[in-house]
Amino acid sequence: MGKLRIALIESSNPMDAFVGRSESSSLAVSAKLIGHEALSFEVHSRSDFQKVCEYLATADGDQCNDEPDAPMVIHISAHGNSQGIAFGPGIVKWKELAADLLPIFQNRHYRGKAIISLSSCSSGDQIIHTELRKLLKDEPERSPLYIFSVPGKTIAWNDALVGWTVLYHKLASINFEKKPVLIQVAKEIHALLGVSFWYTRYDVKKKEYVRYNPLAPD
Repeated sequence: MGKLRIALIESSNPMDAFVGRSESSSLAVSAKLIGHEALSFEVHSRSDFQKVCEYLATADGDQCNDEPDAPMVIHISAHGNSQGIAFGPGIVKWKELAADLLPIFQNRHYRGKAIISLSSCSSGDQIIHTELRKLLKDEPERSPLYIFSVPGKTIAWNDALVGWTVLYHKLASINFEKKPVLIQVAKEIHALLGVSFWYTRYDVKKKEYVRYNPLAPD
C-alpha cells in the first residue's frame, strides 16, 4: 500500500510525563524509519483535541510532494474505558469523539482515505462507527477505511508500542483493503506479541460498518 501519514495524538497523564513515557514520540521515530510520515500532538483536554482535529481537517493533498492519496491515520493514544477516551481529567464519550473527528473525514481537499487507531484500554468497546454512520449518512464514502482498536481492560504500554509499530510496518507492504490479508496480519501480530487488534470497516456493499475479531474461529 505504501506510505501512511500518521497523526499521533496523545494525552498522557502527569505520571507518564514525569518518567518520559510517551507512545507518540516513540512511535513517530519508528514510523519514520519504516518510511511513513508522522506528526505528533500532545493534548490535555477535549478542546485541545478539537483544535488538532480542526487543524488536520485543513490538509490539502495538492500541497503534497508525493503520494497525495496516502491514507491518513488518526492515532489516538490515551487512557480510557468502555465509555470513551480520557483527555485530561474528563472522559470524552464515543459519540463526542466521533463528532470531533468529523471535520477530518469531511475534508475534500485531502484525497487519501482516513484510518482511526485507538490505543487505549477498552477501546474494543468503541461505538464510534455507530455514531459516524448517523453523521455521514448522506456521504458514506467519507467514512474512515478502518477503525483499529484494542480489546480488554488493560494493555502493557511496551506491548502496545511494539504492536502498533509492527502493524504500521505491515500496512506499508500489503493491500490492506483486502480483508483476508489484514486478518492474517492481525493473527501474526497476536502470535508474536500477544497483542490483539480488532478492526471495524465500512462495507460499501452492505452500506454499514462491520466489526472483525481476527482471532475468532473461521
